[in-house]
Amino acid sequence: MRRIVTVAAIAAIACAGGNTGGPASGDPPAPLLEALQGLSSKRQLLAHQSVGANVLYGGAWDRSHGLFRLFADNPAGGVRVVVEPASLSAVAPGGWIDAEVGSNGDPLGKLDDFDAMVRTRFGGGLDYAAMKFCYVDFGSTTDVAGIWSRYQAVMDALEADFPGRIVHWTVPLRTTGASANRVREQLSDLIRGKYGATGRVFDFADLEKHDAQGSLVLVDGVPAMALEWSTDGGHLNDAFADRAARAYIELMYRVATRAAP
Repeated sequence: MRRIVTVAAIAAIACAGGNTGGPASGDPPAPLLEALQGLSSKRQLLAHQSVGANVLYGGAWDRSHGLFRLFADNPAGGVRVVVEPASLSAVAPGGWIDAEVGSNGDPLGKLDDFDAMVRTRFGGGLDYAAMKFCYVDFGSTTDVAGIWSRYQAVMDALEADFPGRIVHWTVPLRTTGASANRVREQLSDLIRGKYGATGRVFDFADLEKHDAQGSLVLVDGVPAMALEWSTDGGHLNDAFADRAARAYIELMYRVATRAAP
């Protein structure tokens, strides 16, 4: 049974493509070109699997939507996607690295792979580095405590060595499956609680669980992805790929221009 709770404030932020990471700033979102230009000197990593590819390229992964299209339509912004570079030397300023991380269903392996990317593959030289889990990494019986312990160990060590450069994502949801979504939200709540104050949490799950009117979507009392955002119950359609891409650009612009601690 699906129950809807209206949260109008979130709608205003999401519809504007605003900052959904960490505490709300209260400031209006920057114009897209201004935000891209503010990131044009930065080299950053998005380590992901298929949902991340939706954010990068759109629902059909065909480069018609998402970050790739926003960058291509605004060349004066000076930001571009760089696909699977072998090292940082292959990434010019303004490069937004698209790199697959680990294997789906193995969240601990993804954390280890991300750690190696930041430290070894890219030699610690990235301006910003982010990793997102996939919804398939979590089921109703997943050991959240074990993953959270490892998550903190990896991310805190990276933060200590590369302060201000690590960006966190909350866990994607599905449109159905309350028991698994509850587990996903458990980890997301832990990430929000510990790292939200840094201003470097992209609350992707919060975007997913609010529809275009800003209503919170609950299935059996548990937050779920809004039906209107998905092609198959988990992957993103073009509308949400664009929505998430704009919100992520805005978050990263705020991080880059305000030097979030």
